[in-house]
Formats: sequence, structure tokens, C-alpha cells
Amino acid sequence: MKINLTDSPMVVFIKQRFQFKKLRIIFAWLGGVILIMNADINSDGFRVGVPIAIIGELIRLWASGYLEKKGRLFACGGPFAFVRNPLYVGNFLVGLGVAFVIGRIWILALYVIGFIVLYAGTVRSEEEELTERFGAPYRKYLKEVPRFIPRLTPYADRQKTSFKWKLILKHREYVTIIFLVVLFLGLHLWQALFVLGEPMTQHVPALIIEAIFLSLAVVEKVFRKKIDKLVQ
Repeated sequence: MKINLTDSPMVVFIKQRFQFKKLRIIFAWLGGVILIMNADINSDGFRVGVPIAIIGELIRLWASGYLEKKGRLFACGGPFAFVRNPLYVGNFLVGLGVAFVIGRIWILALYVIGFIVLYAGTVRSEEEELTERFGAPYRKYLKEVPRFIPRLTPYADRQKTSFKWKLILKHREYVTIIFLVVLFLGLHLWQALFVLGEPMTQHVPALIIEAIFLSLAVVEKVFRKKIDKLVQ
């Protein structure tokens, strides 16, 4: 949140501690526990939800390959030429896919409402910051490129940049992929082994893949600083 010189001490205190990004992380962890405990997983949910989540992750990958954080220019190339917040569009689709897999209509509705409430504040804060930072060029971009519903033609003044795989590593997008594999396989195994009571021997390949990706998550966490140095 942006802090103004005219803000009272109480307002400054709230803005410093009530961060929408931090709030999203807290809700994500709490939501994950609630989802697992209330899941009604079935094959139809996987058939609908997994493709939606994959599309969302592909959008995230596309956007991450064009996003230079803290650069001298704001991102308006690649997917940013069609929609201002492609990463958030990707986030929404990934979460929507997970909600479909969970199979509870009230969870789906709660997710959509919660996403709108949490991201509305985040987007407004970011737009204020970028407007102050980049001025007229960004105000023009705001007028011509929608927040969430993509336009059909690319923004005329977009950056003529190319997709960079190095940025995917820099933004740790591989962590999201690992998380999704672990989550979906975990939900599948939960349904098969604990809900349906199927024998573990029928799901050995899935158990092996789950173990591999869990190991990758641990390795990434342990060697994160070294990985960051390699991709600088």
C-alpha cells in the first residue's frame, strides 16, 4: 500500500502491516487445508480442472518470460500487450482449476469472491505505484489495455522484446509447476488410497512421481540462493 505524508500514524501503521500480498499467502495456506478437508474429488473434476489449471500456468509462463522486475520500463510486451495483469489471469485460472478438482460448489464460489476481493486491492496499489513511477506512458497504457479481459489486438506502443527463458528461472516459475504436480497428484492419491481404499500397488507410478517432485521441492528450497546466483 502507498503511504502518503498526510496519513495519520494509525493509517501508516495499518498500511505497513496490512499487505495484500502477505494476506494472499496466508489465505492460500489456510485455503489449502480447508480444501483438502472438504474435498469431493472425482474423475469429472480432474477432467475439467486440470486443463484449466494448465492453461493458467502456461499464461503465467508466457508472462514471466517478459517481466523484468524493477526495470526502467514497465512491461507491455508479450501478453502484457493484451491484458495488464496476465500473471493474475493465470493465477485465477490455476486456482479455478484446483477448485473444480476439489468438487465443491461452495468452495468454487468462495474462491471466485475471495480472488476478486484480495486482488482488487493489490491491483489498485500496483497501478498507483506504476503511475507515479512512469507517468504519462503508463496512464496511456491504463486507458488502452484492460485489467483482466484481454483485448483482441496487441497494444500499439508495446515493447518489441522477445521471450526470455532466463526470466522464467529468475522468477522461479518452476516452483509453481512443482507445486501443481505435487498438489494434483496428491489429491489423486488421496482419493484413490484413502477415500476409495484402493491398494497402493495400483498407484506405484503416481507415488514415484509424487516422491520425485517432493524431492525437487526440497532441493529447490535448500539450494535456492545458489540457483538465484546462477540465473542472475
